[in-house]
Amino acid sequence: MQVTPAQLFGKKLDKYLDMLTKLYEISCRRATFLASKKEAGKTSYFENLKLDLHYKICEGCKLFDNQTSNFSKNAKHTHNHIDVAMKAEKKQKIKDMIKKLKN
Repeated sequence: MQVTPAQLFGKKLDKYLDMLTKLYEISCRRATFLASKKEAGKTSYFENLKLDLHYKICEGCKLFDNQTSNFSKNAKHTHNHIDVAMKAEKKQKIKDMIKKLKN
């Protein structure tokens, strides 16, 4: 016969577990917000803990976190290698197109 924790410790354990669940349980909306905040490096220890616990039960949010961190890494890497100045001929083409649209 297998004994459950509730049978072993009584209702106090159930109340304790419910309290912990409410303390650390977050919605997917909150998890994606915290994932974005984490990417900026602005989450607290407890926010990271809540996020990690949420990822244990929610594969979708975990995937979102992986995608945003990959996107951020790639965006930072790409930014360093792109010449941000537009060439004069491209600028002129855009100006010509705007003039044609105005007429």
